[in-house]
Amino acid sequence: MKTIRMFGRVHELTLIGMYKMKTKTYFNDMELGWQMFRKGKMHILPHRSGHQSEVKEVFKASSFK
Repeated sequence: MKTIRMFGRVHELTLIGMYKMKTKTYFNDMELGWQMFRKGKMHILPHRSGHQSEVKEVFKASSFK
C-alpha cells in the first residue's frame, strides 16, 4: 500500500526492495530479477499514475494509515 500511496500504482522494484529488507534475503532472486529487467518486465524508475489526486482521495476516505 505504501507504493500505491506514493506513486498512485504499484512499483515492483520498490515493493521487492521493501520485502527483501524485511526478510533479509537480499540476493536469493538476483538472477531472476536481472532476467526480468532485461526483458523490460521491471523498471527502475516508477511511472506515476495520472490520477494521483483520486488515489489520495481514496486513502483519505478510508481508515487505512
